Amino acid sequence: MVAYAFKTEFHPAILAGDKDLTLRQAGKKRHARIGEEIQFRDGRTGPVFARATCVLRATLVFSPRGLQRVLHPTFMVPGDAVFRLLQASEQHMHGAGEYRERLARRDGFDSWADFATWHERHGVVKDGACWRELIVWSGVSATGGCVNHPDRRVRTNLDGDDLCQECADAWARAEGEASMDRDQ
Repeated sequence: MVAYAFKTEFHPAILAGDKDLTLRQAGKKRHARIGEEIQFRDGRTGPVFARATCVLRATLVFSPRGLQRVLHPTFMVPGDAVFRLLQASEQHMHGAGEYRERLARRDGFDSWADFATWHERHGVVKDGACWRELIVWSGVSATGGCVNHPDRRVRTNLDGDDLCQECADAWARAEGEASMDRDQ
């Protein structure tokens, strides 16, 4: 399972299904595989706020002028619509500009220019083109709060249960008491 960190401003769009993809640095670390569960975190160390399934992976090569190449695409059926969008967005396709704008909006940007500029600043640029790993997901489900207190933020996951701080402390105390009972 792979976890991706997102700023709080993206949470509503992810949960609503308006943002269903992300581009991350290619070759830096392992990314989600097709069919694998993805966890969405509130920042790098925050709690998990949603889960989904990876449905498409590809390496994108692009610049402000357009999407130059889609390399090594792999996908399952829910990802085929985004794959078709990628094909239509490539520079040599008729009407590619319109499709590039759609792709940028799916990633939470207002325009292709904003999309390309942001990724050029945060990605690997080789020979004037930005190289990024595309991860697309489907079936987003929000994770609830604590299993005992749904209105509280999850602080940790112990034995498969999402727990708030109070419940995590209680769990730790109970485990310590059980350990002491076994030792006697």
